[in-house]
Amino acid sequence: MSLIEESPKPAPNWRVAYCAGYFDGEGGIWVGIQNRKSYYLRISIASADYETLLLFEELFGVEVTPVKASSSRKEIFRWSKNSNDAVKTLLQFLPFLTAKREQAQLVIDHGWEIIERGTSLSVERNDKRNALRQALQEAKQKGLKSRANIPGASAFASGA
Repeated sequence: MSLIEESPKPAPNWRVAYCAGYFDGEGGIWVGIQNRKSYYLRISIASADYETLLLFEELFGVEVTPVKASSSRKEIFRWSKNSNDAVKTLLQFLPFLTAKREQAQLVIDHGWEIIERGTSLSVERNDKRNALRQALQEAKQKGLKSRANIPGASAFASGA
């Protein structure tokens, strides 16, 4: 059964669109390396806006958790999904994404598969996940460069 067939029924479109837009601006897509040999996929949002993150929890599951406070006075919360659950959520977000559309499409096209804990990845699968990780990093850099060409964006980013 494919991830598309397994995906939960979508919430009313306006709620998914709202969450996708929020994720597009505030969220992130990562392929990380654990113990120098195992790759993981994660999408997440860290925000002080607890109420909005509760909407993510309601629509897409996974409990919103507090994040250790930094020097900021506001309490920060995190919502995240991993592996196949992350792909299923990205499939629902995709029609509404702009800034993270290329990254989401890379992950969806990759066909992320979960392997059982303790099982080693084949060299081919490991190479494929590493290639996805590199492609995501390139897409993020490309997005940063394109935003740098927006008139006034550098002044806004520097707080001027």
